Amino acid sequence: MHPDQDELIYTLEGLYLVRLGDTRFEGPPGSFVFIPRGTAHTWRNVGATPARFFAAMIPASPEFEQFFVRYAELPPHERGVAAFVRLADETQGANVVGPPLAPTSSP
Repeated sequence: MHPDQDELIYTLEGLYLVRLGDTRFEGPPGSFVFIPRGTAHTWRNVGATPARFFAAMIPASPEFEQFFVRYAELPPHERGVAAFVRLADETQGANVVGPPLAPTSSP
């Protein structure tokens, strides 16, 4: 979650499963999700192909941007949940409050 920013996500390609608070729903291409600040959320590509979305933070968050810069710099074999949690904490870009969605989760 992001205590000081609202987040917007617009699905460009693929199919996402999104959890927003206690609600789960699918996000196919063209879906728009507004995530109010302080709301626990997560998402997972549940389609058979790679997926892409556009995201924005309001107001901007240099800390969250730094999180993504540092995560992208990691070799692929070092990426994953542990790296995500560690970098979120180190950059103060997000507060990780729960586990990721399980691969078999459904809406």
